[in-house]
Amino acid sequence: MTQMSDQVGFALASLHPQGIALKVHILQRLTEVPGALTTSQIVAGGGPRRNFASTWYALRALRRCGIVRMLPRKVSYESDRWQLAKGAKDPVLAFLAKKSPKVEQRKFTPLLRGTEKLRNELAIVCDDPEQWFTVKSLNKRIRHCAVGTVRKHMVELFENGYVLRRLTDPSKPGLPVYEYRLNSKAKAHARELL
Repeated sequence: MTQMSDQVGFALASLHPQGIALKVHILQRLTEVPGALTTSQIVAGGGPRRNFASTWYALRALRRCGIVRMLPRKVSYESDRWQLAKGAKDPVLAFLAKKSPKVEQRKFTPLLRGTEKLRNELAIVCDDPEQWFTVKSLNKRIRHCAVGTVRKHMVELFENGYVLRRLTDPSKPGLPVYEYRLNSKAKAHARELL
């Protein structure tokens, strides 16, 4: 069994960085849900915006590496069902621990007051404390506010410890895109500011 785990670990380390976010999402879905998943169930589980075909090709690439396996169909019209290969769970969990975005947190420093727009953004984050928000998704919920203003406010809230921050896809070229979520330790202070 250790030889199989070593092979899977080597295959995971050798994955091409292009499309790695989608492969990480697929592997997370397959470790979270017991049993097998169809390609549609994997796509429906959130993650990077990809279509059915790109998810299917990523699954095929993971299958060629021996990381996942496709279960045989019982009837011809049944959808393909996927699960981790035998002996792959431990190396996959270790790989996911390295690849998952690191959550950044700052020491809490209370804000004496904030602008109305900053409080509006904080209210959205407080209303759904388990949800991660990008600046773009927050901007869609707040009307008449520039993206740069939303970004500035979220950085201010992060620097003061009101929200947590993580990179959406560290391997993506260009400017980093962060997601923000309410810091549970600052929940009471956030409500006071509102």
